[in-house]
Amino acid sequence: MRRPRTIVKEIGPFGNMVRPFTFNGKQTLLFANINDFLGFEIADLKTGQILHHVAVPGVTAGRSPTHGIPSHGIAMTQDETEIWIADNANGYLRIFDATVMPPTLKTSVKVRDEPGWITFGIDGTPRVSLDRRRRRRRARSRSWRRCRTRTARTRRARRCSRSISRAASRVSQAISSARARNGSGLVCL
Repeated sequence: MRRPRTIVKEIGPFGNMVRPFTFNGKQTLLFANINDFLGFEIADLKTGQILHHVAVPGVTAGRSPTHGIPSHGIAMTQDETEIWIADNANGYLRIFDATVMPPTLKTSVKVRDEPGWITFGIDGTPRVSLDRRRRRRRARSRSWRRCRTRTARTRRARRCSRSISRAASRVSQAISSARARNGSGLVCL
C-alpha cells in the first residue's frame, strides 16, 4: 500500500521555474538554474530562504535553440570550491568560485557546441555533454539528399552510406584530437 505524498518543506520562492540543480555535500545549500536567467540562485535548505541571485556579469542572456533558456546545466566540484554552469545561449561554460558567498565568476571556457548537462567523475574529472544535433542534422540531410537524387541502384546506395560513415569517423577523430589538445582535463561527451 502506498503512503500518501506529503510536502516536507517549501523552499523559495525562486525567481522563476527551477531547472537543473545541485546540492553541496552537507545538503544545506541548493544551487539552481532558473528559467530566463543566465546564472543561478542559492537556497538554504534548512530555512527554505533564497540566499543569493548570482548572474553572469557583463553577459547578455540569450535563448538557447535547444532548451529555450539561457542556462540549463549546473554542477559543483567534489571539493566544493567551484560551481560550473552551462551558458547555452552563448556557448560557454562559466566557472564560479564557491569558496565565497555569493560565488564570483572565476573564468569562462568557450566550447564549440552548445553545453548541456555537467557532472564530475569519481576522480573529479569534469564531464560536459555538448549538443551536436544541429551539426549532425545538417551533415546527414546533405548526404541523404545526394542519395535520394541518385538512381536507386544498390551500389550507389552503398557508396552513400560509406560516405556517411567516413564523415562520422572524421567527426570522432576531430573530437579525439580536441580532447588531446585541451589541457584543462575537460572531457566532451
